[in-house]
Amino acid sequence: MTLPISYLKITDSINEIEKEKEIQAQEIIKEKDVVFDFEKGEFVYNGLEPSRIYDKIEIIKQWIKKLFYTERDRWNCYIKDVGYPFGLNLYKYVGQQLYPDMDIIELIKDDIYNSLLNHKDIKEVHYLQLIQIDDKMYCGFIIELEDTAFEVEEVLKN
Repeated sequence: MTLPISYLKITDSINEIEKEKEIQAQEIIKEKDVVFDFEKGEFVYNGLEPSRIYDKIEIIKQWIKKLFYTERDRWNCYIKDVGYPFGLNLYKYVGQQLYPDMDIIELIKDDIYNSLLNHKDIKEVHYLQLIQIDDKMYCGFIIELEDTAFEVEEVLKN
């Protein structure tokens, strides 16, 4: 008894798919991370190509900048099914004098802390501080990764 030709074609296709999966598993997929200048609103270019960032710390700093510039709950594309949603709810406090109301400050700190821990490489956030001077809010903290730590300061304008 011989097998039908259609069965043999399916078996060949399955074998090809399995070989392709093995090839993809062996290849290293590299992410292309680029620098974005948030003040100018454009990518930083080196000639014709955007300048690439290969330093893990610089990649995380760019992610943190994106986090501070993204307003959570404004757009559905930032909502995730699992985990803490991307972005911050700081736009609610624009134009308000935060001091001496320590409850609001603690809510903002908690929101920033939980949002930062959403990144897979960030192990812990230390010394999170907020200072409001006139129409600007300064946020400083230390990010701890598995093998290193670095300091970050973000300035939020009203």
